[in-house]
Amino acid sequence: MVPGILNIDPKILNREIDNLSKESVRIITDATYANLLLGGTAIDVRDASALYFNTAFYFDRNGSYINRYDKIYLVPFGEFIPFEKWLSFFSYLVPYSVSLSGGEQRTIFELDTGKGSRNCKFGVIICYEDTVASLVRKFRKDGADFMINITNDAWFHNSSELDQHLAVMVFRAVENRTSITRAANSGISSFIAPNGEIYDYLHSKKKYKEIEGILCNKIRFENSANSWYTNHGDVFAISCVSVTAVLFLAALTKRIFA
Repeated sequence: MVPGILNIDPKILNREIDNLSKESVRIITDATYANLLLGGTAIDVRDASALYFNTAFYFDRNGSYINRYDKIYLVPFGEFIPFEKWLSFFSYLVPYSVSLSGGEQRTIFELDTGKGSRNCKFGVIICYEDTVASLVRKFRKDGADFMINITNDAWFHNSSELDQHLAVMVFRAVENRTSITRAANSGISSFIAPNGEIYDYLHSKKKYKEIEGILCNKIRFENSANSWYTNHGDVFAISCVSVTAVLFLAALTKRIFA
């Protein structure tokens, strides 16, 4: 996650950190000639008010800005204060100086592989958005060939939360028969196949939490039709709950009036 603001002219806020952040994008793309996806904070001005977003910025191989995705599902008391007008005294819980705003649309990015084949499309989920099954499903229906998760799990140090967060990602991959790649600050960065296999993850000296490093591998692309869950969502689960409720009410009614 870059510390500066990438979507505005650094001269506006006159902060050196914004200049350095933009310069770092150019340096990395010049050195790698690779597309770059970075997490950061974006600022938009609407109706004379500044809105702040948790954002994924996408740059091409030349360091030119292409597009961005603003996190839609924010963490209560982590990124914003619910009912802030009445609960403003909780503001000390939020690590940001202001409450963030939620994004309004899903962004599909394109990746030019440079090998003459068609461009691949992918979506980005930020932090705990991987717990929102419907969001990943909608990205898949929008045409995403694979998903990328960027997250900062350093808040939880060496706890089991890191393992749990990775396990959640496996469910999203299997549900939608799609590969998911995650870049996690402090761990666990990994590659997950459409069948749920974690076929690579970052580790060093038998440690895979609270470490730093680079993880390189191929994304297992599966050019197949959407899964049943992608097309229909939670219809089956809702049907099961509905049938169970009807049977329970029928049994209860029979017992009362027997």
